[in-house]
Amino acid sequence: MTQPHTRSTHKFLQDRAILVGLPISDDLARDFEDALSQVCAAGKGPVTLYVNSPGGAVLASERIMQLIEASGLEVRTCCLGRAAGSAAHVLRWVARDQRWQIQ
Repeated sequence: MTQPHTRSTHKFLQDRAILVGLPISDDLARDFEDALSQVCAAGKGPVTLYVNSPGGAVLASERIMQLIEASGLEVRTCCLGRAAGSAAHVLRWVARDQRWQIQ
C-alpha cells in the first residue's frame, strides 16, 4: 500500500476526504478504490479529494475517474500544491463549481 493507514489517514476518511499526494500509479488507484469504498460505506454526503501530485500513469488516473463516476457521490476536488499531467485530469473531472485550489 503506497499511503499507510495512519491516524491522520483515518481522520481524513472520517471527514469524507481522500488525499492523492503521490504520483498516480496502479497502486495508488487501488488505494484510492479502498479509501472510496470506506467513505461510501460510511454513508451519503460529499467527498473531498485533495490532490498534490506530479501526475503519473494515464490509465491509473482514468481508473480513478471511473471510480468517482461509478460511486454516485458528490465529489469535490481541491489542489493543495500541484496537479500536473494526469493528476490535473483527475482534479478537473468534477463540475467546475466543485473545484478549488489552495495557494
